[in-house]
Amino acid sequence: SKGIRKGQKVTKASAASMNDKRIDSEALLDIICLPILGVKDDMTILYCNKAYADFVGKMVEDLIGENLIELFPSFKRTDSYKAYLKALRTGQNQVVTGKLNDAILYTRIYRTSWGLLAIAEDITELVKTEERYKLLAEHSADIICKMNIEDERYSFVSTSVKKILGYTPEEALFLKPKDVLTPESYLKPVSYTHLRAHETSLHLVCR
Repeated sequence: SKGIRKGQKVTKASAASMNDKRIDSEALLDIICLPILGVKDDMTILYCNKAYADFVGKMVEDLIGENLIELFPSFKRTDSYKAYLKALRTGQNQVVTGKLNDAILYTRIYRTSWGLLAIAEDITELVKTEERYKLLAEHSADIICKMNIEDERYSFVSTSVKKILGYTPEEALFLKPKDVLTPESYLKPVSYTHLRAHETSLHLVCR
């Protein structure tokens, strides 16, 4: 009987420890300014931080225990909801960008033992800035491109590349800087270490 009592004490201690860890985790999530939502497999809300509650215009206590779809029926028509279902079905984490009302959200969805944890980021202004940038680039006579410095891969090339180099923007995405730049221009930004943090553009000469 002593062994049983001892086992019961260990169980209670373990439960208390797990509860403390849960409280610590929630306290940590509460201070994050990004909207965070935790739901069970049936979409019952287990947790949300204040940032999420503020985003949807409700109080945290009014959200906990409620069904996400019943609270926000329109969510069922979003790409985010499809990603939720895919995460539940496959067990794999998901990343999705979609619209919710007037906001554009970039959301990471993690499959957990109790359901899903979703962390969203409002990228509305970023997308608008990107769209303005592309609009400007499409009307420029110069070739304007966006490149990842680490692997030298282009993610955007303006349409003027067709007139100047003969490549379509789609073809130009697969080019490397050394394919189109003069040797002097290609060597000039080697490692790009001379670029300062506040510089966003670099003028180079094509062959």
